[in-house]
Order: sequence, then C-alpha cells, then structure tokens
Amino acid sequence: MSVAGSRLLPGVVDTFVETFVRLLDLVEVAGTSDPEEEVDVDTPDEVFEVPDMTCSHCTNTITGVLEELGVQVTGIDLETKQVVAAFPTAEIREQSFEAIRGRGYTVVPRSA
Repeated sequence: MSVAGSRLLPGVVDTFVETFVRLLDLVEVAGTSDPEEEVDVDTPDEVFEVPDMTCSHCTNTITGVLEELGVQVTGIDLETKQVVAAFPTAEIREQSFEAIRGRGYTVVPRSA
C-alpha cells in the first residue's frame, strides 16, 4: 500500500521497531531460577477421592478448579469417586485440595 508514492509498510515496521526498542528499557522479563518453583513435566499422576462427587456438574467443577491451578486431570470416575491428576508441586496440590473443599466437596487423599 502506498500514499503519495511512498510505501507505508517500511515506515510502519520502522516505527514498530523503534517503539519496541524504547520499551525494552521499561520492561523486565520475570523468570525463576528457583528449582522448587519450576514445573516438573514428568509429574506422576496422583489418585484422590471426592466422596460427594455425584454428577457431571461435580466432575466439571472439580476439573475446572484443578485446571485453573495448572493441574492436568487425566481421569475422573463417578462410580469410584476417584480423580486422577498430575500436580506440578506439593504447594499446588494443597491449593487444589483447598479450592475443591471451598466449592463444597470433600477431598480424601490416598495414603502412599
């Protein structure tokens, strides 16, 4: 596209690059070097029970709570009242159980 014989795209690109370079001084990239805070991709699945889980609304609620906290749900069985999930950290596991309890459900962790 051109206006009055000059191409707009190079001007837009130049403006974008200049703006980006100016913003680099204002932006800080947050990261973590603390291994405890890093997510372990190979986290083993853990089974726990939710005895008062009775319907698909219950399973959807529990799945939603867990996924909001970054927990991968690999299975839910209404018959056995069991949930299978991979928790990235022990802290997220505890937060997840508290969040499920906050929705009115009982959480029964399996003993190892």
